[in-house]
Amino acid sequence: EQPSSFKHGSCFLVQQGNTMSAMDTDSKDRIFTTPRVNAGLLPQYAGRRVVLVGRVLSSDPGTGFVDIQTSDDARARVMLVDAGEQLAPQQVYEFTGTVGSDNGLKEEVHVPFSDNFDLPNYDKMIRLAHDARYASMFWG
Repeated sequence: EQPSSFKHGSCFLVQQGNTMSAMDTDSKDRIFTTPRVNAGLLPQYAGRRVVLVGRVLSSDPGTGFVDIQTSDDARARVMLVDAGEQLAPQQVYEFTGTVGSDNGLKEEVHVPFSDNFDLPNYDKMIRLAHDARYASMFWG
């Protein structure tokens, strides 16, 4: 199966089967990988675009805020682009957006994941990606 991709703002989304990856572009449309993070890493990425995966704990379509349980078993708050949208409780989503000064995420796009997505296993990958001994495997 050939991957499909589309541009969303300055972000490329590439989908192959059930896998979706986000990549950023700069002003010259050069593509680079968007870092995947957990809640504990959010403060290190203030003002930057990241990918955050979590299970929906609550969703308030009145405010557009979604509280999620992230892969490191912490809580994070996501501000949806469409404030009226309500996300399914207990569903796992991948959110791409910019980390705010409050360590929340201002979403650009989200993608639902399967109900049996393994957050603890995903967190092991996040920790490896941010470990200097293995970072080159993830960041080139």
